[in-house]
Amino acid sequence: MFYDDEISSGMTKNPNALDGEIITIRRGLAIYKVNASPYYFARIRDSRNGKNIVRSTKETSRIQARVAAEELAASLFSTGNNLVPKQMLFEHFADIVLKQSLLAVKNKQVNDEYAKTAKLYLYNETWGLNSFFGKMDVREIRTKHFVEYHRNILAPKRLSSSVENRVRIYFRKVIQEALFQDIVDTLPVVPKLSKQKQTTRSFFRFHPLVSKEQDDWELLKKVAKESVGEKSDKNHPPITTELYDIILFIVHSFLRPTVSELYSIKHSDITIAENPKRLLITIRKGKTGYRVIDTMPAAVSVYQRMRKRYPNSTQDDFIVFPSYKNRKTPMYSMVSQFDYVLKKAGLKIDRYTGHKHSLYSCRHTCLNMRLVLSKGKINLFALAKNAGHSVATLENYYLKNLPNSQELARNIQSFGD
Repeated sequence: MFYDDEISSGMTKNPNALDGEIITIRRGLAIYKVNASPYYFARIRDSRNGKNIVRSTKETSRIQARVAAEELAASLFSTGNNLVPKQMLFEHFADIVLKQSLLAVKNKQVNDEYAKTAKLYLYNETWGLNSFFGKMDVREIRTKHFVEYHRNILAPKRLSSSVENRVRIYFRKVIQEALFQDIVDTLPVVPKLSKQKQTTRSFFRFHPLVSKEQDDWELLKKVAKESVGEKSDKNHPPITTELYDIILFIVHSFLRPTVSELYSIKHSDITIAENPKRLLITIRKGKTGYRVIDTMPAAVSVYQRMRKRYPNSTQDDFIVFPSYKNRKTPMYSMVSQFDYVLKKAGLKIDRYTGHKHSLYSCRHTCLNMRLVLSKGKINLFALAKNAGHSVATLENYYLKNLPNSQELARNIQSFGD
């Protein structure tokens, strides 16, 4: 848990700190400046509600700011009430952010989940941002209000650190919209809610990271082949060679085993290219939006087997399980079959980290293979772009697996060609 005095710890200049002294105009009315804005703010005391109302004067001159402050105070109390206009409410700008998310989905700039995510974090009835900030005047929201929201709403729910940090992102999005419309002059400092634990993504160890006798990747492939014809459970058909090909295809293509990526690819999305030999795969609505993947050479032969498996497929058919219109059905079937193989091979739990393995571990294996087998020479920006990741993610979750080697030492000591 953090406290107010922790918010500015480590900061050389707090943008919300006073820039000079508070200038009292009269009892209940003062003006002041903060580091983050060139304008004076008016602080008006509302004695009926026992709180201060803060408004930007939009003036850089102290004399003009005093005049503006008097006018603001008069306008606030001349009608005998203190109703906040709807266009100044937090919920008004939250609605704008949601509409922008829906428009991005409509224009196919992002996947369908983007707007659903925005709606969840803004409008969840028990902990969404609108549940606390919705009726607040966006011009009065300060860091202390976000701290209060975290302490009283988020913390008791014991949400994951990733959820809490996503809340923080959407809070900033809403206030930024008010900033873009010149309603507020600054963004309040939004403290990090919790330190997200950095963990290694579970993947299947391979040689030379481990000895050939401890090569989990080779063991996985061996057991997947041996399991053909066996049933993972009564609700799914017997395991076929398609599971084996899907495992290989993920590891050699950087794909996510999700409905929006692997299970949405059609033959029309794939081109076989040469020099070097590879597949060009178009991802239209992936987790990070549109991208085109360059695969490893081994993905070509796997794809050719997929085509032979369904010889009557057209360019508009899906490359895996084309007969299923609901693409979640084959995904769930593969998850079940893969789980069966993991248990049979004794690989359900990563012996090195204690984390569970899943079909997603094949993608993590792919990225680790590129980093390790390239002996540190791979271009991280190219790898991140190809995988739909950021370089920061590669550094946080994958680069730590790169072993020391003579090649890496030469790379570090290199003065260029």
